[in-house]
Amino acid sequence: MIATALTVFAAVASSTPQGSCPLSGSAELWAHDACMWENETDDAFQSEVLLCVSAARTLITKVGECNAKRHFKASICSALPPLEKSSPIVKACQAGANLPLGPAVRNGGV
Repeated sequence: MIATALTVFAAVASSTPQGSCPLSGSAELWAHDACMWENETDDAFQSEVLLCVSAARTLITKVGECNAKRHFKASICSALPPLEKSSPIVKACQAGANLPLGPAVRNGGV
């Protein structure tokens, strides 16, 4: 999923002035959260999560911090199971809220 995003975001990445991104936290922490969702774990140090984050660094470098955070947020929102549609995370996704969706961003680290 991360590799596909490289192609998509490379084509549509817009220039976002430094400091104007509405999503808080670092892109790498958003990557950790998205990779934990993708691998269905809460272990930020699981080998699959670490490999995913490593690949995500390429995306961050290529498209920039803010565009990468938008991608990771969309990845988390699209990965939510139907049974959790009433959870606070789903409501934040639906509202377009710029709130941290996972523990890495919310807690400021892994």
